[in-house]
Amino acid sequence: MKFSHIFILLLLTIIKCSCQPNRSGEKELVFDAIDLSRQSKAARPIVRTYTEKFYPAFETTPKVAVALSGFQASYIRPGISVDLVEATPTSFTYTVTTYPGASVKAVSVKWFATISPNINIGYYKEENPVAADIGNGTWMIAGEVPFKSGIGGEQLRAVAFISGFQFIKYTGVKLSPEVKGVHEENVGLEIYVSKSNIPKMVNIVVIQYKETAGSVLHHETAYNGALYSGIGCRHTTQSTTLPNDDYVDYYALSAFEFAAKRDYIMFYSVTLIDNERDTSVISEFFTHGNSKVHQARGSIFYI
Repeated sequence: MKFSHIFILLLLTIIKCSCQPNRSGEKELVFDAIDLSRQSKAARPIVRTYTEKFYPAFETTPKVAVALSGFQASYIRPGISVDLVEATPTSFTYTVTTYPGASVKAVSVKWFATISPNINIGYYKEENPVAADIGNGTWMIAGEVPFKSGIGGEQLRAVAFISGFQFIKYTGVKLSPEVKGVHEENVGLEIYVSKSNIPKMVNIVVIQYKETAGSVLHHETAYNGALYSGIGCRHTTQSTTLPNDDYVDYYALSAFEFAAKRDYIMFYSVTLIDNERDTSVISEFFTHGNSKVHQARGSIFYI
């Protein structure tokens, strides 16, 4: 093949990649001993700023979702939040906040960016949220995510992911956001928490999409299953098969319930195995040490 032909093929590949409407990625942050010491002495939240570049860049400014796919924290008041600051066609900036009373050792941040006209992204972040008793030891926080420009049309769907939380004590840590009512201009949320430990802050990101533009898988562990007790590392996996023309663009934690006395360790990962006819999606939940995970849920958005 001539050099000119190779150059043309390379150019076409670059053009094709730059026209793709979606990008996604993951950032794993591990804090050293000095940072952990600073956290333990902090009287105010500690905010760290990070920037991720898009490869290749978008033609216009994308909508961006940032959420948690894992964390390791300890001490009496667990609190972590990832927040989008700004986005440009070439990059986006976000912050990771840790709160007084929590020693956050590691955070895994998943991000998703899109310029698709059939996908919207919005956030619900509330400090000192009002919760109502719905019985059986569960309270519910009602919220709404507004959208400035609606997708329009019918067959609208939405999925919620956890971007942050702050609890006042270590027992009864529960956070389970559910989508309740999807409209062009907003998405309703019902966030279920424990009566014994209503969060001081919740941060939820919502992806609104047309049914023809994507779909969602939810992978949930059995209550008091493999992650609840045991020695050392504990994990559980689930496998799902997608049609070959579907591609996983984003995944993150969408619910959890802990009963730990010292450590909160929860990581969620997804592995893709491409075959000729389909794609196997293998999701894994992982914990270890003193963590007692009653239940965890990870959600996968695919197109």
